[in-house]
Amino acid sequence: MNKIDWKAKLSSRKLWAAVIAFSGAILTSVFRDSLSADTVELVGKGLSALCVYIFGETGVDVARIIGGAISKKEQD
Repeated sequence: MNKIDWKAKLSSRKLWAAVIAFSGAILTSVFRDSLSADTVELVGKGLSALCVYIFGETGVDVARIIGGAISKKEQD
C-alpha cells in the first residue's frame, strides 16, 4: 500500500487556493446583506480568478504527467 505524503499534499498551492475560494464564497454569502454590490462582485471575480488558477495548474500537472509518460516510453 502506498504511503500518503501529507506534507506535500498540505503544501499544495492548489489546495490552499481552493480553501481560500471556498472560504471567500461562504463568507460572502453569510455577510452579503452588509456588503455593497460592488464588493460582492469583486469577491466573485476574485473567486473566479482562483478557479481559473486551479484549473490552469491542473492542466500543467496533466501535461507534465503525459510528457513524463511519453519520455519514459521513448527511453524503453
